Amino acid sequence: MKINDAHCHFGLESFGGTIGRRKAVSNLNFRKLKHNLKEYEIEHVVLFAQPRPTSTYQFLSDLLSFLINNRLDVNEDYKLRRKVDYSETNDLISKLRDSRIEFVPFISSSTPPEYLDKFNNIKGVKFYEPNGELSPKLLDYLNERELNLIIHKNPQNEGLTEYFLNYVNFNPGINFQVAHYAQCMPGIIRALDEYDNLYIDTSGSTDSLYRLWGLQFEPIAREYSHKIIFGSDEPWSNTGKEIEMVKSFYLDKKQEENIFYRNYFKIWK
Repeated sequence: MKINDAHCHFGLESFGGTIGRRKAVSNLNFRKLKHNLKEYEIEHVVLFAQPRPTSTYQFLSDLLSFLINNRLDVNEDYKLRRKVDYSETNDLISKLRDSRIEFVPFISSSTPPEYLDKFNNIKGVKFYEPNGELSPKLLDYLNERELNLIIHKNPQNEGLTEYFLNYVNFNPGINFQVAHYAQCMPGIIRALDEYDNLYIDTSGSTDSLYRLWGLQFEPIAREYSHKIIFGSDEPWSNTGKEIEMVKSFYLDKKQEENIFYRNYFKIWK
């Protein structure tokens, strides 16, 4: 079966980011990426940086400063998150030469929209919600240029679903791809058929925490296969296991083709 992957990380994660996700090492280099593309017959891949690609030294330095100065100040933690700098990994991915790669810059709330002007022919960006809020200026930039937005939504923020859907409603030029089946947030799932520019991806469906939380992906895949795009979430998840997870739902042929292949073209090609 032909496959397109709309959610794949690249590069070496920091020590802090890795242990925070219960892994010893998290790395996807160009050699391993090409191996995966061949092994699983992946025709196209949306590729972006790790979610926290800071150096181990910088992470420990920031953490120590945080603990010494005010260990209970949540606002200070928020400031640390805003410091994430994706530019080095973005530049590295943008220089990879492989026609199967769709490079997507990873940005944070402190990224000025004009930073994106340095990259040619990008079709979208990746934004990690824990690193801050989307700015109106950034949304305007993406909307005017009809760029896709891959976003991670925190299930603790279900109460802000309506706030997020206002973004979707008032920015029709942006295709919103919510990662990890939107972590089964009912408000977003119900809105899939209401908004033509709202999609979710399958990334991370084999994550042990998701199973612990009892998140049910199969009924969503069955009902909304026309709005779901396959994502491997490499290297946090394993591409082969993510493929098998979707196949384990025993969807019909059209539903599987939608998720694995066809829906990708609705927003990425």
